[in-house]
Amino acid sequence: LGEPAPFYAILLMDGDSLGSQLADANKQQPISRALNRFTRSVPALVEKHQGFLVYAGGDDVMALLPVTSALACATELRGCYASCFADEASKADVSLTTSLSGAALFCHIKRPLTGVLQDAHHVLDDIAKEQAGRDALAIRVWQPGGIHLTWAQPWEVALAPVSGGVTAPHDAPSLVMATLA
Repeated sequence: LGEPAPFYAILLMDGDSLGSQLADANKQQPISRALNRFTRSVPALVEKHQGFLVYAGGDDVMALLPVTSALACATELRGCYASCFADEASKADVSLTTSLSGAALFCHIKRPLTGVLQDAHHVLDDIAKEQAGRDALAIRVWQPGGIHLTWAQPWEVALAPVSGGVTAPHDAPSLVMATLA
C-alpha cells in the first residue's frame, strides 16, 4: 500500500442565515425537520469518503478526511443540505432560503491541531462567509513552512465545469493537488 500521505483535510461546514427565518413560526417545523434529516445523513456521507466525523449537529459539520476526497465530500454534503431543505419546504408549502458554506484545510500531519482548528473556524467565518459572501467554499493549504494557498469562491463558481480540459482558476481540486504534490 505504500506510505500514508503526510497531509489530511479538516472540513468545517455551517448553514447560512437560518436565524432570520426561524422568527417565522410557519418555518420553524420545516427547518427543524430539514436540520434533523441533514444531521442524520452526514455520518454515511463522511464515511463514504473515508472520513472520520467529529461532529454533526443542526447545520454544523466537522470531519477529518483524506486529501483526495475532502472536496467531493463537501460537495455532497452541500447537495444533501439543499435537498433536505427543498423537500421540507415543499411539504410545508413554505419558502426556505438557505445555503451551506464550507472550509477545507489541507494540513501537514506535523502542524499542531489546536492551531489548525482555530484557523479552520477563521477560514469558514471570515473567508467563506464574509469575504466570499456565504454559500461559498474556502480552501487553505498548510505546508510545514506555513500557509501556502488560500482560495475561496461561491459554490456556483467552485462547481462550474471546466471546458476543454483547461484548468481554470476555480478548479480547486487541481490547485490543491498540485500544491501538495
